Amino acid sequence: MESVCVPLDDGQGGWQAPKAPSLTPTLTGRGRAARGQAFGAGMAAVVIGINGGEQAEEELRARERQQAAVAELGQQALAGMDLSALMDRAVALVAGALNVEYVRVLEFLPERKALRLRAGVGWQDGCVGRVTIGIEADWLASCALITGETVIVSDTRAETRFSIPSLLRDHGVISSVTMVIAGREQPYGVLGADTNRERTFTEDEIHFLQEVANVLGTAIERQRAEEALRENYNLLRAIIEASPDDIFVKDLQGRFLMVNAAVARLVGKPVEEILGKNDTAFFPPDAARRIMEDDQRVLASGGSETFEETITGAEGPRAKLTTKAVYHDEQGNVIGLIGIGRDITARKRAEEALRRSHNLLRAVIEGTSDAVFVKDLQGRYLMVNSATARFLGKPAEEIIGKEDAALFPPDVARGIRERDRRILATGQPETFEEVIVGVDGPHTLFTVKTAYHNDQGHVIGIIGIARDITERKRAEAEREQLLAREQATRAEAEAAQRRFAFLAEAGRVLAASLDYATTLENVAHMAVPELADWCVVDVMEENRAIHRVAVAHADPTKEEQARALQRRYPPDPAITSPRADVLRTGKPVLVPEVSDRWLAAVTRGAEHFRLIRELGMRSYMCVPLQSHGRTLGVLTFVSAQLDRRYGPDDLALAEELARDAALAVENARLYRARSEIARTLQESLLPPRLPEIPEVELAAGYRPAYEGVDVGGDFYDVFETSPGAWAMVIGDVAGKGVDAAAVTALARHTLRAVAMRAHRPSQILSQLNDGILQQREGEAFCTVACVCLSLFPFPAAWVPGGGARGARLTLACGGHPLPLLLRADGSVQAIGRLGTLLGFFPDPELADQTVDLHPGDAVILYTDGVTEARAGADLFGEERLASLVAACAGLDARGIVERIEHAVVEFQSGTLHDDIAILVLRIPR
Repeated sequence: MESVCVPLDDGQGGWQAPKAPSLTPTLTGRGRAARGQAFGAGMAAVVIGINGGEQAEEELRARERQQAAVAELGQQALAGMDLSALMDRAVALVAGALNVEYVRVLEFLPERKALRLRAGVGWQDGCVGRVTIGIEADWLASCALITGETVIVSDTRAETRFSIPSLLRDHGVISSVTMVIAGREQPYGVLGADTNRERTFTEDEIHFLQEVANVLGTAIERQRAEEALRENYNLLRAIIEASPDDIFVKDLQGRFLMVNAAVARLVGKPVEEILGKNDTAFFPPDAARRIMEDDQRVLASGGSETFEETITGAEGPRAKLTTKAVYHDEQGNVIGLIGIGRDITARKRAEEALRRSHNLLRAVIEGTSDAVFVKDLQGRYLMVNSATARFLGKPAEEIIGKEDAALFPPDVARGIRERDRRILATGQPETFEEVIVGVDGPHTLFTVKTAYHNDQGHVIGIIGIARDITERKRAEAEREQLLAREQATRAEAEAAQRRFAFLAEAGRVLAASLDYATTLENVAHMAVPELADWCVVDVMEENRAIHRVAVAHADPTKEEQARALQRRYPPDPAITSPRADVLRTGKPVLVPEVSDRWLAAVTRGAEHFRLIRELGMRSYMCVPLQSHGRTLGVLTFVSAQLDRRYGPDDLALAEELARDAALAVENARLYRARSEIARTLQESLLPPRLPEIPEVELAAGYRPAYEGVDVGGDFYDVFETSPGAWAMVIGDVAGKGVDAAAVTALARHTLRAVAMRAHRPSQILSQLNDGILQQREGEAFCTVACVCLSLFPFPAAWVPGGGARGARLTLACGGHPLPLLLRADGSVQAIGRLGTLLGFFPDPELADQTVDLHPGDAVILYTDGVTEARAGADLFGEERLASLVAACAGLDARGIVERIEHAVVEFQSGTLHDDIAILVLRIPR
């Protein structure tokens, strides 16, 4: 028999014979026995042949063990064994099947720069799960990972190809095999078998190890896929649950198979009570029937459809935009319905507000004297206001749909169209002056045009505003001609240009504020040093007293000196002076050259003369501030420069500045007077103070939306109707100004008069409705909440010591927000029933409700300026108000009012967008 030899992995092509118990031949480089050995060749052949047969049987048994191990491992992987347990079982099976001391599974760490010992057999305690090896330090693993081939080392002690990792060296590993655990996209890690004995791994053993690696790789990929699927499912479920939209799934019979939290909130039931039921279990019959008919139509079409519908759920009617679509099984059969509903209640309210805003905007556009128009992309007029129609001499309906070529001469129309195309192309606004021929001849227009966009941001037309500046242009032309004739040099032209810019800037400053003192202070400082080195502004008050509102000097130290001088010698109209002369006559004073003689004539003694002279006056102008024939004050300009002497041009500039300043002063005074009138009128529409009701706390708060000249429409009142009986009302009249004030006054007086005869709030509000319709003829409407209050004693047992009192409220609401009832324990509920607006319909729907108040209870009445307060797109809302009121338990009536008012103002960052009124009644403990 022949000897069985296997290759020696020493890189030299040597051979190694299997060891026998009694005979070990020494082999040379080619595997032949050395000459002169002391044993016979035949005997050796017999022994080796026997051992070879035993080895073949052992290899067969080993292969069977290996196949059984692979089969067992595969079954466990298919059964879904936990990956860590599967790896532990795999390394144990490999160790037993290959008869090795060590087995290792190294997995990549997330950054893929190092490997961690994930599972293993034979390693020292604490190694598995903790030991990490850098890729650069483990050349066995890195070579296997880079090449994708199995790496075998027969003797680590003689290995020169690789650096052996310290994990193997520390454990005395001599022979080792390492192979890749492959993944779908990238390797998971490596599988290795190691022994402290020098041995050669057979092809079957390598194949077995590869099968184990394949089983592990497949199990790892499957687990990763399952984890990804679970993550995706959980993510999808989380998204559905977190969505504010109603999301649901129904079967063909309309039964709910899945709903999210939003649907549960809408229905007002837990999810588990919804599943398996159809719409008839949660909605009114008509609504459920309509919903189910929509479902059947979508199921029949096999597609999708979007509905705008009103759903009445646990929180009342809500506007919904719902999309429904069928879903299929794997064979493509329709098996149910998927729906997504978005709450658009706020949007519908916003649309209504937008319509109101549109009407208001239309009224503003119609009320302006400027021509306002809108064109489409083809230049056709889509909208024109009355001013445009008057300018063109045609009714608006004859202009709509036409282009400029049909309305203007060809050259003019062509120029307009070219500018329009440029604006449409760039999307940028343009401002220009143009000469347009109107019905009464050519006019110079100052026009602003800009592109306007749709919701997607696409340019869809042009908006234009044109102001007729023909008269101004004529005045400007005359002024320019006058300046042109008087310009002798380039320097004079530049000076005139600077003065014109000065006037323009002064006009901007004057128009920027209605506080005339601040405005004139700014103008005085603007005049220095452009027009003067020293500018003083004096204003005559209503009592004829002269008040100096501004002093400006080019030298700050002299400015303080001038102020000190004014304090020492204040203006006195009784004393002759240029300023007093201007105030008396309304005519300007020009002193081109200030002389000592002139100074001596206008000062009040030697000391005054000396102080004025120190200021360095060289030239002097004093011009009146006049408006509508009245002299309101004077502007005084002083030049301290030797090379600047005032002349007629300077005086003309000063007078023009004074005219603009006088107009600003007059406007400011008119604004202040009108504001005072508005405030006085507003105060007259509210009770000066609340009455005192025995054993009852009363408090009210009112906050107007804007500091301005318009009277708001919110009001409240409390008055006695009979002994021990009282009425409380709060209301909100649509609009502002005089009309709103008239309706408010009508409502208050009518309520007081009617309440003396009628005893039910619904009767009182019904008669108020009749009064508004009769006197206002449908031009105004309001919302009102009316409460009739009766006091009664509580049983003595309710309160220690007895004698406590309570109140019985009967209330009705005509379109007004429902009052809130705050119980002593902090619970809050809306009371009353929402009725019809007053002043709209002849027979409003109104209903009474009675509520008893106990000690510590309070009722809060408010206007919609509270709940509709906005912070960006966020509303203060009824829920936030209810939570706020609940936190007011224990506060007195005044404390409750102040807490609510403060919260609403703070919510809007101090800027109210609507008036707010609050009325609180509380029974003290």
